[in-house]
Amino acid sequence: MRFRQQQASIPTINLIPMLNVLLGVLAFFVIITMTLGQPRGITIQLPADADAPPEELDEPGEDPIPPLIIRLGDAGEYFIDDVPIPYEGINPVMQEHLAQRDDTLVFLVADKQVPYEDVIDFLVEMKILGGDRVSLALEESGS
Repeated sequence: MRFRQQQASIPTINLIPMLNVLLGVLAFFVIITMTLGQPRGITIQLPADADAPPEELDEPGEDPIPPLIIRLGDAGEYFIDDVPIPYEGINPVMQEHLAQRDDTLVFLVADKQVPYEDVIDFLVEMKILGGDRVSLALEESGS
């Protein structure tokens, strides 16, 4: 008896469909990462031109209330009118100031040595309480 040897063909792997699937999955993850990974921040409204005339009050008979200025020191201390105040005491003072009239403002002035993240975190907390009447203020250097 004679056995016949058959020439077996070498199996091939077609890589094109596999690459198409992998590129599709990669594109999916890139799109998901771009849409879900958006950094959270706060909206910053830049000040108007310094030479512009000041805005007029809605009611001509009222004097403007000076803004409440909260200073954030380099060691993490807080000051209102150059008087040290504990962190827990800031919210009641802000609420009282903002309740006086609808055009009252609150400014945060931070020391240059305070980390930026701390300034933004505190400003976000202030904006939750005061909305659009809370702003970050910058002081000009005296040079």
